[in-house]
Amino acid sequence: MLKKELFKRLFYILVCIVPLYILADDKSSRRFIALGFFLIIIYQLITLVQLSPLIIDAFFPPKTYFEKKPTKFNKIIYPFSSFFCFVSVFLSIFEIRNIENTFLGTRFFWISGILGIVLAIIITLLILKLSPSTYHESKRRYTVNFGLFLGLFLLTPTISSFINHFFSKNEIQCRNFRIEKKSSGIRTYSIYVNTSSKKDECFKIKKPLFESISEGDTIEICSKLGFLGYEYAQEFNKTAQY
Repeated sequence: MLKKELFKRLFYILVCIVPLYILADDKSSRRFIALGFFLIIIYQLITLVQLSPLIIDAFFPPKTYFEKKPTKFNKIIYPFSSFFCFVSVFLSIFEIRNIENTFLGTRFFWISGILGIVLAIIITLLILKLSPSTYHESKRRYTVNFGLFLGLFLLTPTISSFINHFFSKNEIQCRNFRIEKKSSGIRTYSIYVNTSSKKDECFKIKKPLFESISEGDTIEICSKLGFLGYEYAQEFNKTAQY
């Protein structure tokens, strides 16, 4: 039953992705249709997260649902996983702006995140080898996996971004770029500029600058080449328009 529920929810998500992709850049009233599909996807994802412990048990039945005498290691790793996940989310909040203002920042985030997933898999295999009983209990197995995978998925881009800009010793270079598009959200102000990459780059800027520029204008972006080879923006300046 739960397996069917999983595949049904995934099917709904895939169906909604198609019109969402088609209408992603539509600025007419049809954008509200895209918003509807987006909300459906969010609802399906929330439902999957709520059902995920039961779904995992359906695919991989646990040996027990309650362990009477857990080992010392199991007593420690259970709360540690939740704490580790919380710390990773907390630290990522402070670094997200630097990731957003990194050239090819999306690719940088996903490469780092995937490396975090690989590291989580390696650690999981080590735990299975050294302490297999950690994954015998249903609730503990879910908590450890959730904290480990989500924590490392967020922590590796955070640490990578910090290393990239903190240890950079390169000179600042300023260049002018054409603003292709502007967009704003809840206390966020974004511009899309045409760079050497195939897709327009998105950068977050402050509200006063956002309100003083228009699409088609040029903007000066001062950036540095980071320690890991990814360029990141440090300053955004309005230029004289002709």
